[in-house]
Amino acid sequence: MTSYPGITDQAIKDVFEFTRKSGAEVIRLKKQVDELQKKLKSADAMETPEPTPSGAAGVLKIDDFESDRPSFGGGWWEGGDQNDMGTTVIPDPYTRLKGGSPQSPGYCAGMKGHLGPNEEPWAWAALTLELEQNESPADLMAYRALRFYTQGDGKTHKVSIQKVSVKDYRDFQASFVSPKKWTQVTLILSEFKQSYGDQAEPKFDDVKSISFSPGLNDADYDFKIDDLELLK
Repeated sequence: MTSYPGITDQAIKDVFEFTRKSGAEVIRLKKQVDELQKKLKSADAMETPEPTPSGAAGVLKIDDFESDRPSFGGGWWEGGDQNDMGTTVIPDPYTRLKGGSPQSPGYCAGMKGHLGPNEEPWAWAALTLELEQNESPADLMAYRALRFYTQGDGKTHKVSIQKVSVKDYRDFQASFVSPKKWTQVTLILSEFKQSYGDQAEPKFDDVKSISFSPGLNDADYDFKIDDLELLK
């Protein structure tokens, strides 16, 4: 060991030992940081999975609203009851809205206004895509889920699937939340339930339309949708 004037050998040993321990502690802390960063990246990947691109295998694009006509189906309309119950719908008639999801930012569809109370003669408001072409309903049995982006008032709203064989307005429905920021939602078709009464099998071989509606009566609503797709 090298001698240093005025410094004892023990002091030098103590300095070397402190340096060695400090270096080991730094290495240990660095490993802990690296492990935490890996865990955080893994958690982020689980919470925000990459969306499947539209047009990929097993994905049928219904409408991204970048053109006047949907890719699948007939056309859109929107409106509400005329029962003087306070229901309002904007826009009416249907028109595309500027601005959209991160997937197709040009245009989207949406509606806002007020839905009347849940009482006779019954208030309603809907943004609806007609799927019947040449008076023939769409067979969606090959698909397992409906997927879309939504942005809105943070409230719960509804998607309804109207079948030709359902004659009493007991449409199959599922709920979704429309957050403040554009968010992709996936709804499993087998989990759609009829709006009331005895439940039938969700067999979607004769679909005439798909509708988006406000979920709360006697309340304001505001939601947008974009990049509507069916998944196999």
